Amino acid sequence: MLRVKGGDHQAFDELQRKHEATVRNFLVNLGCPKSLLDDLKQEVFTRVWENHERFRGDSAVTTYLYGITRIVLADELKRLCKRKLTSRDSVLKHCSARSNELSDPEADVYRAELTEAVTQAMSQLT
Repeated sequence: MLRVKGGDHQAFDELQRKHEATVRNFLVNLGCPKSLLDDLKQEVFTRVWENHERFRGDSAVTTYLYGITRIVLADELKRLCKRKLTSRDSVLKHCSARSNELSDPEADVYRAELTEAVTQAMSQLT
């Protein structure tokens, strides 16, 4: 990692080959969805390279990689949650425009039923 800190591309390639299985297994242990494993593993090593000059050498390489892996997974989960909320909100806004055409009591019932249906459907998504 000290060679990587100095900007050695070959050392980075070696680091990635040596530790990619470790990072992948750690992501699995953290509960990462299988569909995201390869992308997040790549993101971990991208961030290692982008921040290679900041490595202080205070900890083992695996500890450093585990820290970055946790951050990458947390960032991705936040992004996914935000996207799900945004999608749900846009569906509700679209459908509430339709409810404006209805009388107030009718619109209230329609909105309540729609909100329940969207919430139930979203909870069943993986």
